[in-house]
Amino acid sequence: MTTPNGSPELSSSQASKELYVNEMVRRTERGASFYPVVDKDLTSPPGSCADGAVYIIAGSPSGAWAGRPGDIAVAVGPNASNGWYIRDAEEGIFVWVQDEDVLYRCSAGSSPSTWTAYTATPGAINLNELADVDVSSPSDGQVLTYDTSSPTGWKAETPAASGATDLDGLSDVVIASVADGDFLQYDASSPVTWRNRTRASADVGYLYSPQIQDFDDYTLVLADAGKHYYHTSSNSPGHTLTIPANASVAFPIGTVIAIVNENGANSLTLAITSDTLRWGSSTGSRTIAANGTASLLKVAATVWRLTGDGIT
Repeated sequence: MTTPNGSPELSSSQASKELYVNEMVRRTERGASFYPVVDKDLTSPPGSCADGAVYIIAGSPSGAWAGRPGDIAVAVGPNASNGWYIRDAEEGIFVWVQDEDVLYRCSAGSSPSTWTAYTATPGAINLNELADVDVSSPSDGQVLTYDTSSPTGWKAETPAASGATDLDGLSDVVIASVADGDFLQYDASSPVTWRNRTRASADVGYLYSPQIQDFDDYTLVLADAGKHYYHTSSNSPGHTLTIPANASVAFPIGTVIAIVNENGANSLTLAITSDTLRWGSSTGSRTIAANGTASLLKVAATVWRLTGDGIT
């Protein structure tokens, strides 16, 4: 007869009692504390092992372990010369897996048994207890980085400021005249990219329209979106305000730029490099008369609409 866990029981007039007693001692000794398991990932008996070495049988086992996945195997004799004692794994049994330095618990005793890494906090693992993780004394902002230098493993590191990526150097990010409070906003219009925005230009309805004041010919830049160009009375003679090609300065669709020619004597030429500027049914560069005003609205990747007074 055997116990529910497979250990032999002595019967009256038992012959060769020492064999049964020896087996019971071995089984009891190996499980008296946590089972010191050599490995839990083998599907067949190892070619060599110490007398009494313990293994958790993995996968679809073969050989002397066939049909016992998840169970506990104990070698009898050096290299298991006298075979294996194999016992069922019961829910709640603990083992210490030596090649991983991790404590495991049998979480399901049915065949095949299920073994999970144990932590005192259900559902969580203390990373500092894992053999390949070194978190020492973590602090806010640290990240785990895999390091192949000795010792190989995951290490907690604080990203150095010198290692930060310069966004302005990335091909899909446009940074122009960055100011406090600016943020990156994804722009799906051509070319698709990330652009830095100010709150005034990004909110629904402009909070205000900053002024671009220039005393010479001027070509609009991306940072001018949402602003107004002010051509003052001191500008003499008149000058040219140029809308650059989308290929060189990709204003997002919906960009609005106001124009004020605050000059009582001279007109302002509004030129467009290679894209289309529409004024009613007409296209091409325009002239804004003295004291005239205008508004530019980008409606497509290469198309702007112009409205206002004093336009010819």
